[in-house]
Amino acid sequence: MPSIIQNITLRLRQRRLFHIARAQHELILWRVYSLSAKSFHEKKLVYCYRLAFTVTAKLLDLEIECAEDINEDDVNSFYESVRHDNWIIENVSKYHLIHAKYYSTFSGEFFEKLMDEALSKAGYTERDVKAIHISDLKRIYKEAKKKKRSFTKQVKTLNFEKINDEKLKVVKPLNVDATLIIFVLSCFSSLFLMGGFFYTNLFFNQFNISVSDFFTLSDYITASLESLVEILIWCLIGFASFLWGLDDRFSETLHDEQFEIETKKRDYFTPIVLINAILGIAITLYLGLKVPKILIVIIVFFAGLQVLIRIKSIEIYINNYGYTLAIIGFLFLFMLYTWSTALDLADEVKSEEYISPYILHLSDGYEQHSDQEFIYSNSNFVFLLNRDSNEVHALPRSSIKSIVARQTSE
Repeated sequence: MPSIIQNITLRLRQRRLFHIARAQHELILWRVYSLSAKSFHEKKLVYCYRLAFTVTAKLLDLEIECAEDINEDDVNSFYESVRHDNWIIENVSKYHLIHAKYYSTFSGEFFEKLMDEALSKAGYTERDVKAIHISDLKRIYKEAKKKKRSFTKQVKTLNFEKINDEKLKVVKPLNVDATLIIFVLSCFSSLFLMGGFFYTNLFFNQFNISVSDFFTLSDYITASLESLVEILIWCLIGFASFLWGLDDRFSETLHDEQFEIETKKRDYFTPIVLINAILGIAITLYLGLKVPKILIVIIVFFAGLQVLIRIKSIEIYINNYGYTLAIIGFLFLFMLYTWSTALDLADEVKSEEYISPYILHLSDGYEQHSDQEFIYSNSNFVFLLNRDSNEVHALPRSSIKSIVARQTSE
């Protein structure tokens, strides 16, 4: 019975030593990889890792075949640069000492020979091996794990910097200067003018009114400032979130290219959003309700962007394709959201529950319009809705004596 317990204890100790040796091996590999990534920054990360793997094996006297794509001169020069590193020397010695302890748990000349070779490489004697206690092994194991976490952070930082460098080769950084600022301001001015026309045209088209007969250029700008600022803010927030996701996907692609792997990417967000939007439309139709315009906006926007992203052939005809795609996507979202907001407002005005926020007192000669609801005004006209006929009447601003804000309790 005692012999069985001793055998089990021995096997557990051997297994423990094996795990400690492997942890020490991984620790050295991560250290060498971090050095190779710094020394061969122009190379792909997969090349740096294979180089580190080859040099680590050489440091530990492990027999492996050098990868075909690894330059032998790089292996030799890098090996010579790291073999004299004090940290490397100390931990390689620990690695061989752990192996010597491992071999000492077996009996026979073969394992004695392996133990002697490991001791020779470690620079220790057999007495040193016998002096190693379980507490020493636990300490070495904990130190290796702790140091490996530190090296892992360093490696992640190096990988991140490398991927960012590669990203900048594809998407050039914007040079923010006076010219760009003027260009952006002019774009926003044009956007507000175009958005104001689009918004008012959509809204009044629901009442069969041609805005060109009543609106001037300044009216479109005023309409955009009043109605589109909130839309613009939400579009900027939404599109910034989308660009963040796109940047994350781009980083994953570059990571795969650097390590020459093909990770199966699963985009859960877009399908979930589209499925929920489609289900929302189906439920509202089933209940006989009016479909919310925002659901249509979500479906059209995400479906349209997926089409644009996947049409790779366009890239060869457009410089700065990434920036162009971002601008097109933002304009697409802005117009869709404007369309949704204008039509929702028109539906709200047409509904029986709509109550104008203002009470108008009209001049003499316009009393017949006193029971009509105020819906909009510009620099020259005031637009009132006749509930009985659902017609919109445009009155000159001179017909208004006073405007009183309706109290919420009314």
